[in-house]
Amino acid sequence: MLSTPRDVRTERNFRFILDEIIVSSLDPDFVETFEFQISQINNRSYVDSQMVLKRNVDSLGAHATLDFAKKNSKVSQMRLYDVQVDACLFLGKSHRNRLFKMYAKGLKKFSNLSCPFKANFNYTIEKMYIDEEELPTFVPFGSFRSVVEYLHKEGIGARTVTLGRFIPKME
Repeated sequence: MLSTPRDVRTERNFRFILDEIIVSSLDPDFVETFEFQISQINNRSYVDSQMVLKRNVDSLGAHATLDFAKKNSKVSQMRLYDVQVDACLFLGKSHRNRLFKMYAKGLKKFSNLSCPFKANFNYTIEKMYIDEEELPTFVPFGSFRSVVEYLHKEGIGARTVTLGRFIPKME
């Protein structure tokens, strides 16, 4: 069996870019504020976010999908996942899925999100990013669309649509 030392990294030939995060379907009785800002600094996408809820929330569900479209492919889109999770369990649990693990790790590192969620508290994400080195060594070039619906007892509290792409790395 061939193995390589853990500290040896293969240079990635792609960049991960976030283009837009759209917030919609806000339940005005549930969410006071839910905003995202994306900045591009030194060839990296950073996300900042603010969220204030109108009431305490012990349980929050999330329905998430991720679709990917290869550049110059005849297949329009490929669904990578369609899952429903408990957001509090997601934040506190270790994940086997590599994408979920990266996302949960980022949320823990760059945000003050914690359960149960408190009313009138400013939950923030500051300068969160995806490190390309944590992604597989090969990722096809193309675009993706992620939709997350945040679910509470009365229905959808908010929906986010994230648009981004993988492009060739320019030297």
